[in-house]
Amino acid sequence: MFIEVLSNEFRTRFRAYLDHHLTTGDRILVTRHGEPVGAWVSHRDFERLEDADNSREEFLEQQHQQRMRDYRMLRDDQM
Repeated sequence: MFIEVLSNEFRTRFRAYLDHHLTTGDRILVTRHGEPVGAWVSHRDFERLEDADNSREEFLEQQHQQRMRDYRMLRDDQM
């Protein structure tokens, strides 16, 4: 579950939102002019996001390496 809060309210009531998050575990979506600009999540959620991002980077690097091998094979066959 998450709650949505305006950035200026989040700034002025930071401690209250921090306490709310620590008590309930709710995620906090911070908006400005109706657009999301940030989110407060638990450390556990943050670690999961980091793991997913690292896995994505590793996957993209593997794809790039495979494409480079394929390219070199094609290039070498043409010469």
